[in-house]
Amino acid sequence: MTGFETLKDENRPPRVILIEDDDVDVEAIKRAFKRAGLKNRLVVCRDGADGMKTLRGMATREDKEEGMIVLLDINLPKMGGLELLRSP
Repeated sequence: MTGFETLKDENRPPRVILIEDDDVDVEAIKRAFKRAGLKNRLVVCRDGADGMKTLRGMATREDKEEGMIVLLDINLPKMGGLELLRSP
């Protein structure tokens, strides 16, 4: 059994959390998703602290069962990517 088999709606793609402070990189990822025809909901966080807040909020909501993919920049303001990964 894979993790996706436990989702409420197996046809719903996982949400993508992009934690990235560079506008050029954010736009490049948005264009890549569009060109690839991906239907994932993209949530953009501009610094590590906002990313952590977003991830913690989503982990406590009922809709966490839709699944999530995190794309994380390492060099971020307020809280770096590695610090975010090490946070409890």
